[in-house]
Amino acid sequence: MAEVQITDPHAKQIFEAQIFKFILGLNILRKNMGLYPNGHIAIDHYAENLSTIMQEMFSITPRITINAIPHNLIINGELIDSKNTYIQDFASFINRIGVASISLKKGLSRDDLVYFCKLSLMIPQNTFIANNSEILDKINAISNLEIREINLSSIRFSDIKETDIVKTRAPLTIWQKLMLYSLSPSLIDTQDEVLLKTIKIFDPGTFKRFIQTYDIPEDRLLQSYISIIKDHFQIASTQMDVLTGKQDFFRTMHANFTVFSSSLKEKILAATFDTLNNLNDEGSQQQFLS
Repeated sequence: MAEVQITDPHAKQIFEAQIFKFILGLNILRKNMGLYPNGHIAIDHYAENLSTIMQEMFSITPRITINAIPHNLIINGELIDSKNTYIQDFASFINRIGVASISLKKGLSRDDLVYFCKLSLMIPQNTFIANNSEILDKINAISNLEIREINLSSIRFSDIKETDIVKTRAPLTIWQKLMLYSLSPSLIDTQDEVLLKTIKIFDPGTFKRFIQTYDIPEDRLLQSYISIIKDHFQIASTQMDVLTGKQDFFRTMHANFTVFSSSLKEKILAATFDTLNNLNDEGSQQQFLS
């Protein structure tokens, strides 16, 4: 399900203020749950506060999607203040247990939110939720709450090594630009360094996971594709690396075509033919077709 955008400026301001309180409360609740027994006032007090804040946020949007990247959170498509220690702490916790995103939906109860926190704390140190099927099954059974695990075979957000950082100094490929432009406008504008590194670590085989993790709507993916072909395929190039980059892009696009819905496939093909028909330069047409 695609992210729910908040368009009213006043409502958005209220939501942003509440989300900071909510993440702060979640941090305190999970830490208190590790210190005190069930039913302790230190748990019940924060659980009740969290429930109140959560219901206020649900009055603004029916779905709250929390995506984790290293040291930061993306909530409903908006990059949160990475300098906030509570945000960093919660992002680190989510990454450590191997969760890519958490979606809270209207109707989620106080008790179920507390139960989720309890289950997440049961994941042993140095293991991921994907390795603990019994806990994962219990979390998946919670109504109005959905998580997506990190694909351990392809990427680990919590383990970006120095060698990976060195690799990310290379320019973005055309395919990686398609991924970047598919994100919400606020993320594109920030050009967040960690976000760019994360995109570079995703390989073409994890594109479906990328779409799911960041809740990419089809219309934004289509606009990203249209921008890419206009920016990179309007003018012919004689440089071999540029030609190779264009060919690699379409190979990757073809390999991931099964990820798209039938409607999106048709729109992508239509946009491709429209661009081709509007090319006046014969060299550009030949490179496009090749």
